[in-house]
Amino acid sequence: MIREGDTYIIQIYENPAIPESRAHHFEPLSLPPLPGRLLLVLLLLIHPPGCFFARIPAYFEINDSAEKTGGNTDFMAESFLKDIRDDFQRFLEAEGKHRNTIRSYANDLRQFVQWCRSTFGASFVLSELTRSDIQDFRTFLLTRNSSPASVNRKITALRQFFDFAVQREYMKMNPAAEITGISAEPRAPTVLPRKDALLLARTAERNPGPLEAAIILLLLHSGLRSSEICAITVGDVHLTPREGRLFIKGQRGRTTRFVYLSTRAQNALRQYMRWRGVSIMAKRHRKEPLFITYEGNPLTQQAVDQLVKRIGRLAGLPDITPSMLRNTYAAGALQGGASIESVARAMGISSLKTLQKLKDDSTDGTESG
Repeated sequence: MIREGDTYIIQIYENPAIPESRAHHFEPLSLPPLPGRLLLVLLLLIHPPGCFFARIPAYFEINDSAEKTGGNTDFMAESFLKDIRDDFQRFLEAEGKHRNTIRSYANDLRQFVQWCRSTFGASFVLSELTRSDIQDFRTFLLTRNSSPASVNRKITALRQFFDFAVQREYMKMNPAAEITGISAEPRAPTVLPRKDALLLARTAERNPGPLEAAIILLLLHSGLRSSEICAITVGDVHLTPREGRLFIKGQRGRTTRFVYLSTRAQNALRQYMRWRGVSIMAKRHRKEPLFITYEGNPLTQQAVDQLVKRIGRLAGLPDITPSMLRNTYAAGALQGGASIESVARAMGISSLKTLQKLKDDSTDGTESG
């Protein structure tokens, strides 16, 4: 447990944030070698190993310099930082954050760590980061022509990560707590003109395979997210001679809802399910992913993006995205007289800002016409 010299190895066993069998180097601060050792032994006898680091973090710091251990300490410091990031990911999952949000936050943290290493050197101490450091990182992002939305998301990711680190007593304060976002004029959501939306739907329906028509019409006529389409199971489909609807599970940990399908979307979905060879009445199929590729793999968001772009190119409409089709559905519903609140419920939207912008734009277009 304790070795000779000024550097000690502590094995952490029960701290839920740190996996078993991880060892990290710590040094007593401002203590002579012998009294420091005696104090360390006394504290280890009093406190359970899992509580030791969390309860008395002021006595020790991670040694990021590899001078004393020939490079092993840097590896351990990196492992320790990874442990915190992994624990943060589990925390976000428990909070019901969408997997896309978790993935984005992980990428943001990775970029921040890389920036810290390039700025402060290979070794830096997490608890020593300051508000000025976060401001410098924000400035760095702006010099890289990052959009205001991207910068704001990265700052939000850091703020939440540091909040988590403070709660777990890895840090004493959140250096990003008072960092403000970048203000920018919100861009108008991109909406397809009606004639282009009809052309896209007809192109998908004429495609030899049934998958394209089902995906395009669900996006255009139901306003689903691509992630929601990928998560639909056979058991989530409810089709009767009189109506069709999908049960959309709350992937963000908040909203579950039924989405009603247009007659055109119902027909495309029925054709796809006949090709797929699944029945909503067969219990053995109910938990299977509804949408699969022609190779038999579960559909992914990347595959949906590629499908939409491919059908868009066939229709002579380059650079079409699933979010554009979702915005087109919302704009059409609002132009048809639906209230913002009802459209938000149908689409699983918590913030009404985008819908209000869509409604304002459609009103301006009507008045100018």
